[in-house]
Amino acid sequence: MFAGYRIVRRLGAGGMGTVYLAEHPNLPRLVALKLLNRALTDDEDVRARFLREADTAARLDHRNIVAVYDRGDEGGQLWIAMQYVDGSDVAGLLRDGPLPVGRAVWIVTETAAALDYAHGHGVLHRDVKPANILLTDASRGEPERVLLADFGIAKALDETGGFTRSGMLLASLQYAAPEQFDIGVAVDHRVDVYALGATLYRMLTGALPYPGSTPAQLMYGHVSLPVPKPSKHCEVRVPEGFDVIVERALAKDRECRYSSCGELAAAANDALAASSKELTATVSSPPAPPKSEMVPEGIPAVGGTEHAHTTEPAVVAGAPVRKRRVRRRLLAVAAVAVAIIAAVAVVLMWPKPSPHGSPAFTVSPVAVGKNPQGVAVDPMTHKVYVANSSSGTVSVLDGTAPAVTATIENVPGAMGVAVDPQTRTVYVTDYADAGKVFMIDANTNTVTATVAVGANPDNLAVDPRTHLVYVTNATVDPLAQGQTGVRTGSKPGSVSVIDPRARAVTATIAVGIRPIDVVVDVDRSRLYVGNAGDNSVSVLDLSTNTVAATVTVGQAPLGLALDHRSGTLYVANNVGNSVSTIDTHTNRVTGIIPAHRPSMIALDQDRRILYVGVLPVTGDPSTLDLTPMAIDADTHKVTPIPGSGGATAAAAVDPGTGAAYLADYGDSAVFVVRH
Repeated sequence: MFAGYRIVRRLGAGGMGTVYLAEHPNLPRLVALKLLNRALTDDEDVRARFLREADTAARLDHRNIVAVYDRGDEGGQLWIAMQYVDGSDVAGLLRDGPLPVGRAVWIVTETAAALDYAHGHGVLHRDVKPANILLTDASRGEPERVLLADFGIAKALDETGGFTRSGMLLASLQYAAPEQFDIGVAVDHRVDVYALGATLYRMLTGALPYPGSTPAQLMYGHVSLPVPKPSKHCEVRVPEGFDVIVERALAKDRECRYSSCGELAAAANDALAASSKELTATVSSPPAPPKSEMVPEGIPAVGGTEHAHTTEPAVVAGAPVRKRRVRRRLLAVAAVAVAIIAAVAVVLMWPKPSPHGSPAFTVSPVAVGKNPQGVAVDPMTHKVYVANSSSGTVSVLDGTAPAVTATIENVPGAMGVAVDPQTRTVYVTDYADAGKVFMIDANTNTVTATVAVGANPDNLAVDPRTHLVYVTNATVDPLAQGQTGVRTGSKPGSVSVIDPRARAVTATIAVGIRPIDVVVDVDRSRLYVGNAGDNSVSVLDLSTNTVAATVTVGQAPLGLALDHRSGTLYVANNVGNSVSTIDTHTNRVTGIIPAHRPSMIALDQDRRILYVGVLPVTGDPSTLDLTPMAIDADTHKVTPIPGSGGATAAAAVDPGTGAAYLADYGDSAVFVVRH
């Protein structure tokens, strides 16, 4: 029981909270009960604003809007009860590829009706995306309906701009208008016009208008890159008339956009009618969505990711659908994956390599402090932070030069390093001490606080949605003298969860033996931890801070890299002389790439290159081949990178410039590698 509702089962979890199927306390009705994440709603002003905005959303009465029944604050836990929709969502449909043009236009038209109605009542959505567009199940004898979910939640947790006080961007970055990245700009209904246009592009092509795996990449795309043309998206055939529609809907200057969502929908219907020569079928209503074999992602959710981890979508039932003419796809859905890979590119300073060719690299060494063990990139400023373990310093590089521009002193035992570009904070672990993490102000290059964690903290990662920091505690003896950066020990380890606002550890999660590397999967609200002592990867559910799965990999996994597009996790098995690939949808090893002594790894997602360092665990380093490698993420072809040093203890990639940074423990240098 919760707030009078009887919980039937958990439907799923997203960036802003967890949704349950529940029975109404007084009526014979099932509802979708959303419990918001406490960590994101602990500000009293935010709580009061949420209750006010939920009241406003509850007054919206439209057949294309998920109804809000109730809201409240139960023991400090904010909740909202919504109409339960038994069906799917547009995000789920897109797993099988782009939609037929007629179906995409119909969904946009129905969604636009909901948005214009809300705008007329003074309510903005601010989080329009495929996962929030719900579809009823048409297989039960009733026409399919389109309903827009989560009105009021994004606005309630927002302030005058697109950021909360913690700096977290609420509107899903993949669909956010440029003005939402400017904290000083008051947004209006045209942010919803933009997001609906981006959603139309996604439905037509199966791809995001501006792909990227980091906030910086996505911000750069929305603010600076040209508006993509759906008709030019490789093998996915879209009538050219939709190019003009998308260009206007996604205009950087909001004054140049459609004046309403209905105007956008009308233009889309006109373009559909103009392409009537291509239409080959007339249907009374859109076909029922295919049943995907993958995990559904479509609960009503708010936050920095589109993909919420769910076990069942929460969606409602409805009214008739007008007749639409649709053309069938001319190409197999199987070709869409190839089209997406070919179309995605974010190029700032260096060109993208030709796919699957033999890559050529330029290498530039930069001297840093003694025995660098960690490296991280701020993609917004292109600054590179290098943790030098023996000198107890952090070198700050200008990645565009590249050259050291500053040295941060008094950071003893510096091992792992991570950057939160939104809060301008750098985090560095002290491996040799009893266990602590330094918090460094990236604006002033000064240590502002230290946080006690577990024994021998190694690497760390920042969740860009919540800004929580996850630290692996290896729980071993300090590094043995004379060894080349090798971590030793056999005790079970843990992951510390740091809340930077409280400057304290809020949770400790037990994992495998000698955890070293860690990576956040924002799409699935997961954390992956490589345990070098027991040859496993722990999969943590960040909504519950529990281990959801354990995957056995090769011997001594040191480094991890996540391909957010394909859902592939790469694991460098140092002693196992291989790189394992894990499908994060199923948590199963899907392949093995032979590689000599791989250590820390980094992925350039846009250029499809995996940079792999080499670290000798045994033997004389002077007699071993320590040449780092580049692995084609699509073909798995391995290419040596001559002249890039050896004994690589850390690796990072700037997603904007494409430069890779390999920290050479033995030479006290960082090698800058460009393709």
